[in-house]
Amino acid sequence: MLRVLETLLDVIREYPDYSSGSRHWDERVFHPDRAGVIRPLAALWVRPPYYVRHFFSLVRLLELSSVKRVMQLALVRPEPQARFTFSGHQEVVP
Repeated sequence: MLRVLETLLDVIREYPDYSSGSRHWDERVFHPDRAGVIRPLAALWVRPPYYVRHFFSLVRLLELSSVKRVMQLALVRPEPQARFTFSGHQEVVP
């Protein structure tokens, strides 16, 4: 889950060194307009909707090392235990 959020963070990050028209995430994400022409989202709205802006603000908290550490701890998965069953239905756990 954390990797997915980190990938989203890479997508929504601003890249000032990119060429004009691809610096902001909504200039790099495309969707058809009402006529079916594929256009960048930035051309389809004045600014992203409220809920998108606020969700991305939450995702951007991962840029803080303290938040990232807490998320790593919260999302850690326990190691699965191997279980073996013999024909006599006796279960063995190493």
